Amino acid sequence: MRIIGGSLKKKKIFSVKGTTTRPTSDKLRETIFNIISSKIENAFVLDLFAGTGAMGIEALSRGATEAVFIENNYNALATIKKNISCCSLEKQSTIFRHNILKNLNCLIPYQNKIDLVFIDPPYCNNTITDTLINLNNSHAVKKR
Repeated sequence: MRIIGGSLKKKKIFSVKGTTTRPTSDKLRETIFNIISSKIENAFVLDLFAGTGAMGIEALSRGATEAVFIENNYNALATIKKNISCCSLEKQSTIFRHNILKNLNCLIPYQNKIDLVFIDPPYCNNTITDTLINLNNSHAVKKR
């Protein structure tokens, strides 16, 4: 895996060992970021079900000012920390181990601050509705 664009372009990042976490492919990330390129500069980003942290790190590489990564899997969290460290993004990054499906109370300090949200839940889980409800209840995303 690698960062596709921005200041960290071509930087290799680590994947989570095993099959429990499947990162967003480089090609799909490139497509997504080409579509939202005008929204990244100076954005505050939230990466839910962060996995490797690739989406949030990609956003930081392309000019986002800050990213919050939320993941519940211990091995994935270790990988996110490793990737943030190898990219020297510690000052711009906050990581939470949290069960997104319970609530998003960890976002209370970020009320009305988040510009962009990446949600890439595990395959075969019917989690998107609960995630969106909890995200709305957190009041963290800026109203437009």
